[in-house]
This record gives sequence, C-alpha cells and structure tokens, in this order.
Amino acid sequence: MKHFSFSNAHGRLGNKINQFATALGLMVAVSSAQAADLASITCAKASIHAAALRGVTAVPTITSFTPTSGTGGAVGTGTLVTITGTDFTGATAVKLNGVAATSFAVVDAQTITFTVPATATNGTISVTTPDGTATSTGIFYLPPTLSTSSGLTPNARVAGGPDITLTIKGTNFTPASTVDFNGVSYTQTSSTATSLVVTIPSTALATAGSFPVTVTSAGGTSNSLTFIVSNPSTAGAFENIEKGAKGGYAVDTVGLASGIWTFSDALIGTSFADRFNGLKSARIRAGFIRMDFDKPTGAGVVTVNAALYGNDASTSFILEKSTDGGATFTTVPGAPAALTATLTPYTFTVNQVGNVRFRISNTTTTVTAPATLPRINVDDISITNFALAPTIASFTPTSAAAGTTVTVTGTDFTGATALTLNGVAVTGFTVVNATTLTFVVPVGATSGTLAVTTPFGTATSTGTLTFIADNPAPTIASITPATAVAGSGALTLTVNGTNFISGSVVNFNGTALTTTYVSATQLTAAVPATAVATAGTFNVSVTNAAPGGGTSANATFSVTVPAPTITSFTPTSGLAAATVTITGTDFTGATAVTLNGVAITGYTVVDAQTITFAVPATATSGVIAVTTPTGTATSTTSFTVIAPNPVATITTLAPATAIAGAAAQTLTVNGTNFLATSVVNFNGAALTTTYVSATQLTAALSASALTTAGAYNVTVTNPAPGGGTSAAATFTVTVPAPTIASFTPASALPGTLVTVTGTDFTGATAVTLNGVAITGFTVVSATSLTFTVPAAATSGAIAVTTPTGTATSTTTFTVLVPNPVPTISGIAPATTVAGSAAFTLTVDGTNFITGSTVTFNGVALTTTYVSATQLTAAVPASAVATAGSYLVTVTNAAPGGGTTAGFTFVVTAAAPTIASFTPTTGGPTTTVTITGTNFTGATAVTIGSFAVTSFTVDSPTSITLVLPTGTGSVSGFIAVVTPGGTATSTATFNLVSVTLASKNLPGLSVYPNPFQDRVTVALPGSGAAQVALRDLTGRVVVPMAALAADKQLLLPSSLAAGSYLLEVRQGNVTAVRRIQKQ
Repeated sequence: MKHFSFSNAHGRLGNKINQFATALGLMVAVSSAQAADLASITCAKASIHAAALRGVTAVPTITSFTPTSGTGGAVGTGTLVTITGTDFTGATAVKLNGVAATSFAVVDAQTITFTVPATATNGTISVTTPDGTATSTGIFYLPPTLSTSSGLTPNARVAGGPDITLTIKGTNFTPASTVDFNGVSYTQTSSTATSLVVTIPSTALATAGSFPVTVTSAGGTSNSLTFIVSNPSTAGAFENIEKGAKGGYAVDTVGLASGIWTFSDALIGTSFADRFNGLKSARIRAGFIRMDFDKPTGAGVVTVNAALYGNDASTSFILEKSTDGGATFTTVPGAPAALTATLTPYTFTVNQVGNVRFRISNTTTTVTAPATLPRINVDDISITNFALAPTIASFTPTSAAAGTTVTVTGTDFTGATALTLNGVAVTGFTVVNATTLTFVVPVGATSGTLAVTTPFGTATSTGTLTFIADNPAPTIASITPATAVAGSGALTLTVNGTNFISGSVVNFNGTALTTTYVSATQLTAAVPATAVATAGTFNVSVTNAAPGGGTSANATFSVTVPAPTITSFTPTSGLAAATVTITGTDFTGATAVTLNGVAITGYTVVDAQTITFAVPATATSGVIAVTTPTGTATSTTSFTVIAPNPVATITTLAPATAIAGAAAQTLTVNGTNFLATSVVNFNGAALTTTYVSATQLTAALSASALTTAGAYNVTVTNPAPGGGTSAAATFTVTVPAPTIASFTPASALPGTLVTVTGTDFTGATAVTLNGVAITGFTVVSATSLTFTVPAAATSGAIAVTTPTGTATSTTTFTVLVPNPVPTISGIAPATTVAGSAAFTLTVDGTNFITGSTVTFNGVALTTTYVSATQLTAAVPASAVATAGSYLVTVTNAAPGGGTTAGFTFVVTAAAPTIASFTPTTGGPTTTVTITGTNFTGATAVTIGSFAVTSFTVDSPTSITLVLPTGTGSVSGFIAVVTPGGTATSTATFNLVSVTLASKNLPGLSVYPNPFQDRVTVALPGSGAAQVALRDLTGRVVVPMAALAADKQLLLPSSLAAGSYLLEVRQGNVTAVRRIQKQ
C-alpha cells in the first residue's frame, strides 16, 4: 500500500483528496501549498496520474514518543520506544542523541518502534527518511551511570570530620539530577553530562560505615557506589599506619609514626576492601610486618585491631615479641582462631620489661598461589608500658557519708579500670598518679572493702570503709516571738518545724545561738541583747550537721526602732558651714533635720546615736530637731549662729627694709579690717602685735628675724570665726659690706691656694691682689673665700668686692720667688781608688744657693756653699770603699729648686798583692793556695809562662787552684791579675809533670804491685811523708794524708780494679808512681 497524506489546511479540497485516496486504498500526502495546484487525479489500477501529484513530497515529523525514559541494551534488553509522527514510511535511520538504533521497525507512516542502543545517552530522537529527518522536541532520558573506577572523589573519610565536597563521575547527568547519600537526597551544586558536585554535610559523616551513593535524574536511578566512613584511629595508639605509604607486596622498610617497620609480603591498603580505622591499614598476605626498633619502656598489654581483607577466606594472625633486638622472636599467646570481616581489637598480655619489639604475621604463610591466599588487615596497634599489679596501703577517711571524697594510697594505680566499694562499682574515680586514687562516696553506698583493678590485677583493702547515713534536712514552720524592739534585751526564741535532731543549731542573722532540743518539731534558742540592739529584719534558720543535714529556709525576725532623742550637740555655736554633731538615740532612718525650724539638707546619719550637718549660709539661731519614721526629737537648748570676722588687708609697711644684723625694731603695718585680735606675721612667724586702730597695727620685730639678707613676707591674720590671712607685703633685709679679718698663708709662691677669712662674702663679684683681678676665686661661705696665686702676681693687699661694698686687707700678701734649678759642669776629683780615705769633693756648676746639697750615690753629703758656681762636700771613706761608678747630684730646696742631672764619680779597684803560696812545688792535681790582698775580681793566674785555666777566688785574700797535668816541668813566679792590676810572687813555684814526678825520689818503691787491699811505701831515706791516690782522670780517690809508721797505705775495699796514680810527697819533693789494683 502506498502511503500519502494531505494537509487539511485548504479545507474541503484536502478532505476530498483524502476521501478519494482512501476509497482507492491509497494514502496520499500533499502539503497544503501543493494542494492548490492539483488539476486532476486519475486512478487506474491503484496508480495515480503523475500529473496530479506535481510538487508533492513525504517529509517525516515526530509529534511524540513513549516512554520518555528507559535503559539501553540489545533487543529484548533495552527499552522499546514507540515514536508517533508522520511520513515515517521508508525510514532509513533512527537515532538517540546521535547514536543509531540498530533495531527499529516502521509500524506505519505514523509509528516507528526502536530499541534504545546500549551506548546511547540522554538526547533527542531523530527519524530519517529519503525525504528528510525529523527531530523530537523532547529529550529521551537514560538512567545515569556512575564510573566504577573513578566515580567518587573522595571515596572515603574519617568519621567526625567536616563537610566534604563530593565529585561524582559518570554519564547521563542533568542539571536536575539529585544525589542520594546513604538514602538521603542532596541537591547538586554544579553539573555537566559526565560530572556533578554535591556538598555532603558533616552530620552524614559522623558515624562509621559503608554508605551507598546513587544519582537520580529523569532517566532513573544510577548504579550504586560505596563511600567509606571509617572510625578514627584509636586514640593514643602506638601505631595507626596513617603516616606511611607502600603499594606493593615486595619486602621493604616503611617509615611510620612510631618508627621504621619492615613489610614483607605486605603493603599499606587504602581500598574499599581494606578494613581500617582512619584511612589506611596494613594488608598482610603470606608475610609479616615487624618493628625494626625497640620500645624501651617494656610492654604490658598489646592491642592489635585486625580483620579479613575483603571477602578473603578465613585466616588469623600471630603476635611475636623479641627482647634481643630482633634476633629471635617468641609467640605471644592469645591470638584469635580466625578473623572476621569486621576490624576487631585483640588484646595480648605481654608483661615484658625493658627493650621489646613485635612482629605480626599472617598464619597462612605458604605462597603456592599468592592470588588465592587469604589476606588480613592490621591497624591501630596499642602498647601499654609494663606495670605491676596494684596494691592498696591505706585510705582516708576510713568512714564517710555520701559525697565525701576518699583518697586511696597504694602502688601501680596507673591505668586503673575499675574501683569497687563493698563489691559495687564506683563510677567517676580519678587516678591522681601511680600511688594515689580518689573517689566520691556514692549515694546508697554500703560499708565494705575497697578494690582497685588495673589491666595487671586487682588490689583489695585490708580495712573496711564505713558508710555514714545522712541526717535529715530541717524545716521551720513558725517562730515565737517573731518581733522585738531594738535594745529590748535578751530573749528566748521558740522555733517550731520538722526534722529537728539533737545537735540542731538555730542561727540568728547568720550567728549560731545556744540551742536546746525539745523535740523533732521544736527547738528553743537564747537570743542575746546584742542581736536585737539594732532595728532591722533578720533571718532565722536551723542547721543539722553532716552527714546529710543542711540548713532550713529562713524565717524572718523583725527588730523595730524606738522614737529618737537628742541629748546634746557640739559646738553650741558656730559660723555658717561649721560642722555640728548631734548626739542622741535612735537616729537610724532619720528623714529630716531642722535648725530653728528650717530644714537642713545634706545631713549625715553616722550611726543610731550620731548625726552631723553643716550650718547653712542663711541659718539663724534656734533649736535643732531630728525626725525619724517613729517620731521627732527637739533639743532643749538653742544653737547660736555666729557672724564671721573680716579678712585684713595691708597697704604699707614702715620701715619696709633693714640691714642684715640690725637690732630689734618696731614694725608699723597700715591697712584695713584690723581687729583687736589681729596678728602680724613675719616670714610665717607670729609677732607680738599691738592694735592701734582698724587701719593700723604695730609689731615687735626681733633682731633674730633680721640676721640674714632676703625678701620676707609680712601678713596680718584675723582669727575665726571668719577672718583669715591678708595678702603678703614685702620686707627686705639687705646684706652689709664685706670685711677681711685675715688670710693664710701670708706669703706663697704662684699656684698656692690662699684662704681669706672675714664676713659677708656671699655674692662676692671680684677679688684682687695688689690691684690685679683674681680669676677663679671660690666663695666657700659668708666668712671664707679661696683663690690661687696667679703666675704673674706681685705682693700687695687683698681686696674682696660684693654688691654692698669692697673690703681691703690691712696687711700685704707676699709673693715668693722660687729657687733656681742647679746644674753641674764638673767635679774634682772625679775618681779615686777603692778603700781611699775621706776627701773633699769640689763641685762646679750654676744656680748654687746657700742650702744647696751635694749627694753621692743618693746619700746627702755635708755641703759648703762657696759661690753660685761652686760647692764643696765632705766624702767619707765608706762612700769609696768599693770600686764602681757613682752619681753625684746637687739639690736646691723649695720653693722652686730641684735636682741636677747626675755626674759620674769612678772608684777604681786596688792593685792585688801576693804574700805567699803553699806548697811551693807540686805535681799534677796538686792544690795550691795563694794568700795576699785585693784578689776580688781576679781575671787570671799564671805560674811562670804557664797559664792556670781553673782557679777559685775564695776571698779578697785567698785564691786556690788545682795544678793541671803536663808533660814537662815549669818553674816560675806566680802572678794574679785583677782589674786593679797584677801581683807577682817574690818566690818561684816548681811544677813537676807526671812524667818527671815518676823519676823523683829514685829510691822510692811501692809493693805489691799489682795490689789487692794495701801497698807498702818504701822511702829512700828517713823522714815523714804524705801520700794520696788518684785515678787516671786526676780525681782524688784517697785524700792526701800522712803515711803510717808501718809505711802501709790501706786502700778502700770498694776500690775498683784498674790503674791508679800514687802521689808521695816528702819535703818539697813530690813523686808519682803508677800502681795496679787486681
């Protein structure tokens, strides 16, 4: 069948065409514009004459579709959509938002059905035919789809956090899409077709759990994604795994908050399948996690939070400890048989002191098929320090009522988990420290022992805490009497009420009274007179003591005030503004005070017996009255108001000036308002005053008031009432001219400080000496002045000038001329020999004066003045006893004067002399002593032509030397050389060498040789001899001594074997023999 359509826009013509086509079984489509051009229609065997259809086309249109939303998929899975419109015949394509439907059917020219493609997205529907494409005005919606890989950002949070901004990725989102979070709908804040943003409030994140997230739009509701809200990490956990990061199972070390851990076949998990508090946990496959550091404070209780990973098969874990730095590990008992899918804390009692570390392992450790091994999550590992079981030593108090704080003393209370009293748990106890715990006795407690429980044990007290029952709280129903007059005296107060006990106390105005217990409903109390002395309203209460007890509500006792009375007032008369004090009774609450019937404002009720007020300016004399709420009291006498005295004025003083130190005089004061009682004051001191008239007074001015110059105030004072002191007039005391009494010193050099004594130097303006001004003088006081004599000053009188005159000394100050400084040009003699006798020294030079002193080597000599260019001085022998160079100076005494530069005087040494020497002959190493004079400082000793290289000056009269070894003999005079000259002996000394000495005394024999301990010395002739023994270096082994009568020389037993020289001296002959010690 052919399908055509004609528009009815042209009325009857269109209708006729359609009726004709229908009768022929045709469907004809002719646009309204084209219908007007039709000329004829000829039908033959289901055909239409082509000329009758000139300009007619079949463009499709879409008027609607149903349903308006659905899901995509294959035929039979995706939603079947029916499109209604026109001219669908011959349709070649159907698309949804540009995606072609792989399956569609043209039902008729007005209907098409198609299956929503699997990849379609929200959009318009289009139908394409050979004549064109029709697009729907409406949108077909598909359900939104959330991305399973990155659909939620973030996808997890810790419970209790703030609001979050959640970004959702997917497809088919619209501006009207809403987000369901855990079943609650939230409005998005922005969106595109593939992304939307929504704010999730903190209230939705307050509780841990896995919460579904979906997006709903016109196309339906999306698939669900899971948002994880995890519990916070355990407070105070030793390790919560939150710091580190490790994404693979390969063995590695990880820096966590507690330290370095080794992860072997383990990683740090953050996925939906991981169980954790916070946002991370350790995931262990067939390995372990291990502390690589020690915890030095030991371990008491270890808590490990663990769970199965995801949907893995059942497994568990083991906890191991190491106390040797990780070298070995031992299992800690208490691990669960199997873990669950819920993160659960597992507790292990370790009680290990000192360094300790732990390892946590999966119990499934065979890695045959890693992908199928059950995995575990481990999180929040807590380790308490190791502690001992608690003990209770005592508690205080030992008995108490409910609400009492009890302090328990013992050991190891830290971490206490429970406290019981008589087996009943006490809540809210406080662990103060390891040795102290406190708690408040609860209401309803019973007597019994105390028990403290910690993770390490329970301690029970040996004593019992006794519970004390509470007293009841009292109430007051009435009091008798309930009122009294102030000052009425002591009384007995009866209190009626309930819950009175023996020991109940009645309080009156906060003060406990002596109370008598009558019954549980009545008390009596003694109220002292002092308690009702003052009017007022006072609280009455009853207190029952602790335990329990308490204080009742207050009842009111009223003390009323009696009428006032006035007994006196003071003063009895006074000026306006004077303060009057009224004395009487019951002034409290006074409402008015009057004087002569006129109200006084601003009065003061000091207390019940006293009122004060100031006399008003317009007051008049009369009685005083005081009014209170209970009546009016009136004085029996009148108060007299006194008129005030005037204030005086001063116009002139006579005299108005005087000289300091003047005698006493009378001062006349002229002015106004003077009274018979007026007083003249001078410099603040009252003078004896005589009243002359209202315009004149005289006063006695004493000499003491005029001793010091200055300007002094004079005033006149009129006494009270009124009165006062006048403005001041000025009386001037001038300074007298200065005087000079003396000065000291009377003469002096320039630069000397001179003190001038006199009077009235104050304010001195000038000081002169011989008419020349002195600068820089100092006025020490009114009677003393000092100045320094100038360099160019000349002798003359001293003058001091002040503003009142000039004083000149009666004597002359003498300026002294200083002595000159001497000089030395020469001395005679300028030298002498040490040890010379005393002599006279002549000193030539300049500026010598009588009194000049010559010093020799710093010692003053007796000096004679010859002239200004010459002095003589006596030099004693002691000054030249020793050779040397000595300074000679001349000193002139002060004033001026001084000491010359030093001039050198030389004392030379005396020439030496030789008196004798001994011995006169000798061989090598012989000691020779030379006797003579002036040997000090000897520089050389010779024997003939032989110079002695080593000698000792023992004293000025003695020299010793040791003869040196030599190969020949020498004979000659001995000479001694000193700085003072050379001395030569008159006799000769024979020096014999060892070689020659061995030939002396040819008949001498020594045996045995070699020897052992002694030798015999056989002399060639008679006579005594001396012997000595030396080693080959000349060192004396046996000193020179007389040979024994038996001619034997006993030698020391310590003498070492070797060669020695035996020296034999007979007379002046010395012989030497070599001997051998065996």
